[in-house]
Amino acid sequence: LHDIGKGHNTDHSTLGAKMAVDILTRFGYSKRDAKIVSDLVLHHLEMAKVSQRRNINDPKILDEFIKIVKNTEFLKMLTVLTWCDANAVGPNVWNDWKQTLLIELYTKAYNILKEGITAQEYSSRLLEEKLVKIKGALEEKYGKEKAEKLLSRVSQYYINSMPTDEILKHMELEYKLLNTSDPQFYFEENINVGFSEIIMAVNDIENPLLIFTGIISSMGLNILSIYSFARKDGTRLIASQISTPALESVSQQKFEKFLTIFNDYKKGLITLDDIRKTIKYKGFKVNTIPPPTFVKIDNRTSDQYTIFDISAEDRIGLLFDIIYIFSKFDIYVHIAKVTTQGERARDAFYVRTPQKEKITDEKPLKR
Repeated sequence: LHDIGKGHNTDHSTLGAKMAVDILTRFGYSKRDAKIVSDLVLHHLEMAKVSQRRNINDPKILDEFIKIVKNTEFLKMLTVLTWCDANAVGPNVWNDWKQTLLIELYTKAYNILKEGITAQEYSSRLLEEKLVKIKGALEEKYGKEKAEKLLSRVSQYYINSMPTDEILKHMELEYKLLNTSDPQFYFEENINVGFSEIIMAVNDIENPLLIFTGIISSMGLNILSIYSFARKDGTRLIASQISTPALESVSQQKFEKFLTIFNDYKKGLITLDDIRKTIKYKGFKVNTIPPPTFVKIDNRTSDQYTIFDISAEDRIGLLFDIIYIFSKFDIYVHIAKVTTQGERARDAFYVRTPQKEKITDEKPLKR
């Protein structure tokens, strides 16, 4: 029944939820069962949206999600429905990347509900535990003074946003960067989950996120998720998950090619325009109607960021083009969460000004 409200020129989840009650009542189901199914139909897109297009490490996001699911049993049912719905759409719509995000959201929500605490309490507890682990690991590796210096450069939001093992990877790169002034990279090919990880730490390149996405696009690769962090000393750290167009992990050989292009750019041998010219933009199939393009701006969900939800025809280079437009307006992209549904890209961008403020002026937002 989850899509039964489609075709009526209105929100199909809301209409479908009302229709589900009438249908189940007519079939002799109890009021309790009819209410559960109706609520599942109403919220059947919520888990995919939150896991794939929102920062699920943000306590506010988690609290809003908890208000919807209310208890662990409904959470379990909604998780199963989300999986079944996505897998029934067609081949290659569901992948290991989406599965990882879904399970992460489920686990966080389950723990919060089971313990009967708020997401903020859960996050605060995790923050304290993470800081102890991170500080201990850094002190063991670099000594107390250098560990404190590394930690003093980052925000609490960053610590909350990233897993402990990822933070330690970042810190190692940044320690080398601070000592050598040379850009630092980390690469890992995750064959089992269909994506590879590239992390980059730099401090002498303007808008490295734009350069990074431009190079990846010029290589014909997909960006599944990308984070960009600005440190207090001017260092920029970019953490990404990338895949091939067939949603397979990217090889070491491809990473070496990425490094070659990056170094050529850094040496001034090529420009951003040169990189743009090598992006092979593939148009939509002949006789196929492309999906609609729309942009929605959300200033309510996050306390720190303005969120742009963008839906458009999926293609290599789309993410780079969007970040390029943001750069023209001096808008800094912190998180880009990228998903595809068939031929459609459904992307979310957490952005703010160079002064680290949300964008609330309607005039630049409209432009």
